Amino acid sequence: MGYYFLFYGLRYNHKKEMIRKLDAEEYSTMESVVIKIPLSIPYASSTEDFERVNGEFEYQGEVYRMVKQRLSHDTLFVVCIKDHHQKKLDLAEASFVKKQVSESSDDHVSPLPPVGKDYVIYIFSITGISSGWQRTVDTSGFSAAFIASFYPSIFLPPDVQG
Repeated sequence: MGYYFLFYGLRYNHKKEMIRKLDAEEYSTMESVVIKIPLSIPYASSTEDFERVNGEFEYQGEVYRMVKQRLSHDTLFVVCIKDHHQKKLDLAEASFVKKQVSESSDDHVSPLPPVGKDYVIYIFSITGISSGWQRTVDTSGFSAAFIASFYPSIFLPPDVQG
C-alpha cells in the first residue's frame, strides 16, 4: 500500500508545480490547444479577456491541464496544454501495479484485494480563480455522530416493594 502514497505524493507535488508555472504563464503557447464548446446560457455576458482556471481532464489517453477560459456569446473557449509528466506518472503507476500482480501470480499466491486504496481519503474540491459565484465541494468525510431524537419520560425504574 506504500506505493499508493508515493504516487499520491508525486502527483500532489507535480500539481502544485504546474499551477505555479501556469499562474506565472511559464508555458509555451505552441503547446496550447483551444477547445470551443457551444454553450447556451441565458443572460450570460461575454468576456473580452481570458480568465485563469485550474483543472485537468483526460481525453483519448492524453492528460490536459486547463489554463484559461473565455465566454464569447454562445461559445466557451478553453485554453489547455498537454500534461506529459502526469501521463508518465500514470503509466509508471500502472506498470508498477501490473508488475506486482504478475510477480504474486508467479508465486502461486493469490494477491490480497486492493482494499488499501478504499481507505485513503482524497479531498476533492472545485475552486474558481475568478470572482463571482463559487462553491467548494468537500468529500473528505462525514461525521458519524448519532443524536437520539427520543428521550423517555421516566429515567429510573419505579421502586418495587414486595
